[in-house]
Amino acid sequence: MKKISIILLAFCLLSSCKYANPRKENIAPIGYDILYYEARDSIISLTGDMEELRDSIIRLNIDKTDLENNLYFIKQENNSLKDSVNVYKEEALVYKYKIERIKAYDKIVRNNSSQSKFFLGWVRRVLED
Repeated sequence: MKKISIILLAFCLLSSCKYANPRKENIAPIGYDILYYEARDSIISLTGDMEELRDSIIRLNIDKTDLENNLYFIKQENNSLKDSVNVYKEEALVYKYKIERIKAYDKIVRNNSSQSKFFLGWVRRVLED
């Protein structure tokens, strides 16, 4: 009986020693703690960078909205200016036509001075049109 108990005890001790010895796979490589802290710090800095990036994107979206609103008002102003320019072009064309008519009547009076009595009437009609 003593032999069996000694054999069992020896077997138990030998089998437990197998798990007590660390295996090479379970040993952390040298510098593992340093790598862990560097990785953790990188993640923290990346998180900070991502927050800055998110804030920048929000600012850009706000700026984009402001620019779109400004662009809309600029287009409206541009359209009204185009309309004004078209009106002025038409008015300028009318004034130019009236001046050419008055020049033609002046030429008539210079060629024939007897027509000078009609000149003021002609000019009034041109200006009334």
